Amino acid sequence: MSLLISYQTSVYIVRPVVDLERATRRAAVDAADKLAATAPLELRAVAERLTTLTHERDAARRLAGRQARQSAAQVSLRRALRAGTTSRALARSILHVLAEAGGARAGSFYLMRGGQVLELAAHCGPRWPATPPTELKLGEGLAGLAAARRAPLSDDRTLTADGAALVAVPYQLTGRVKGVVVLAWDRAPTDADLEFLDDTSEPIAIALDARRARERVQMLLEETRRHASVYATQQLELQQTNIRLQRSDRYKNEFLANMTHELRSPLNSMLLLSQVLAENRHGHLAHDEVDAAQIINKAGRELLVIIDDILDLTKAEAGRLEIHPGEVQVSDLAESLAGMYRPLAVRRGLAFSVTVEPGTPPACFTDPTRLGQILKNLLNNALKFTEHGSVDLRIAASPDPHGAGPALDFTVTDTGIGISADVLPALFAAFTQGDGSIARRFGGSGLGLSICRKLAELLGARISVTSRVEHGSTFTLTLPLAPPATVGWHGQSASAADVLVRPPLPVAEAGAASTHCELLPSAVPAGASSHAAVAGRLAGLSILVIDGDMRSVFRLTAILEAAGSRVRVARDPAAGLARLVEGPPPRLVLTRPRVLEALPPAARQSWWADVAASGACLVVLSALIPPSADLPPGLPVLDPEAPAPRLCQALAGLASTEPAARQEVCS
Repeated sequence: MSLLISYQTSVYIVRPVVDLERATRRAAVDAADKLAATAPLELRAVAERLTTLTHERDAARRLAGRQARQSAAQVSLRRALRAGTTSRALARSILHVLAEAGGARAGSFYLMRGGQVLELAAHCGPRWPATPPTELKLGEGLAGLAAARRAPLSDDRTLTADGAALVAVPYQLTGRVKGVVVLAWDRAPTDADLEFLDDTSEPIAIALDARRARERVQMLLEETRRHASVYATQQLELQQTNIRLQRSDRYKNEFLANMTHELRSPLNSMLLLSQVLAENRHGHLAHDEVDAAQIINKAGRELLVIIDDILDLTKAEAGRLEIHPGEVQVSDLAESLAGMYRPLAVRRGLAFSVTVEPGTPPACFTDPTRLGQILKNLLNNALKFTEHGSVDLRIAASPDPHGAGPALDFTVTDTGIGISADVLPALFAAFTQGDGSIARRFGGSGLGLSICRKLAELLGARISVTSRVEHGSTFTLTLPLAPPATVGWHGQSASAADVLVRPPLPVAEAGAASTHCELLPSAVPAGASSHAAVAGRLAGLSILVIDGDMRSVFRLTAILEAAGSRVRVARDPAAGLARLVEGPPPRLVLTRPRVLEALPPAARQSWWADVAASGACLVVLSALIPPSADLPPGLPVLDPEAPAPRLCQALAGLASTEPAARQEVCS
């Protein structure tokens, strides 16, 4: 009996334990709910608790799996944010990561363009319900509406129609939408899906903004490179154009210099011969023949003035027109101009006056030659264009309205034909004379005022003009009392016994066919007050002229013999050496480079040495020196076409210096 009781008791106790063990095994395969419903009463509570634990375990597993998937998606997203080289490539990488992480079946990525338009950048998965639009305006479609509201939007109303639920998420930074992603699910998106999209919105927006900024920088860089390439091409074209212009300008200057030289040589001979004929010293010419010679001489001098104007303008445009300042006494200048132009005005029946206003500074420091050239041109124009009335020159202290320092005003006023307002702007242009009737009526080349303006600029001065048609004109030269620091002065006049003759000047840059030389104004000895005084210094002087051009020989001999010099002439270098030893040695030997061109270089150097050994001062006569001349250094060079007084002054200065001093002056 006791055994039976013990067996029943053990069965009653062990069976639930066995059932519990079986239930535990079934719980591992999600059978805890069934156990809780069928287990005995005494084990039901344990089964229910076990069921709860099982559910919590499953939830933990699902959470861990979701977190693992999100972590993997975050890693993939970070990799995608670094991978895209362009905004479109970046959008495509982001879209694939988002669709895979959320289990979406399809998606589209739109990028904002210009703040008003969404542009389709990427798409993945099948189309729904049709092809996504390539562009959307703000407020248009789900993506446009999300961008306009700057908030995520979902649309699951189509879930029953085509089995898709849509979610649009805008990516914004500092209040500006950078892009919008639209994802489609076969189911309603979970909170975890939406949470993942929300968590990744900020880094995606930052990446989109950075990529767009990088693209803008790259675009600007490419544009800068393109502009730099265009600029470099333009610079090269400008340099080539500049080279061509410089070459053309060089040819033009050389041509003008050559032409003026070639024209002046025969013209000076014509002037000298016509003057000899007009003087009729032997009385062989009739009165009308003398008049004809005077007309020829006058016309030739007018042509010579035009040629000199062209040469001055050419040198001014080439930047080779130099100035040599000195002290100018205002009273002496006024007296000189009055004595020069009053007889001309009287012959034309015009009143003429030169007035120096009270308070005018007694002197100024400027180039007297260039100042005189400007004033003479203005006075010549005033007399030429005035048929009735008066011409007046007024010299006064400048009121200095521009604050440029103390200055003098030289004002030339006439009552002539005047200048119309439409001509005034081009008045100082070369070859400009109002209209053609003025040139036909009054003559002239139209170069005078252009040269005056360039000379005024060199002096640091300015010229202004006011005029009324049929009432006359007023030209005012405002000249500073002292030269401005920016002007390239070359020193004061030479001393009484010195002659400064500069080395040959290049007509253009290296490679020019010839060089140009001229006698400087400063070459005039300070003590030479008149042509008569200079001629007296040449009286009795023995001079040898070696030249094959008889026109030049005739002009030189006429000038030198008129000054009292004893002139001997040789046609070639050999005859010149022979004349050196005939009679008293000459003080001066004048020759041209072309005379020696026929000699070989060695013979040419020997010839120079023989002339130098004779003790004579060798002077080269040429306005244009070809490179083949091969002149020894230090030789004085004079322009043979220079006016007779200047030529005599230069020769007298050279003749009065010792060889050592002469070499020092001319080097």
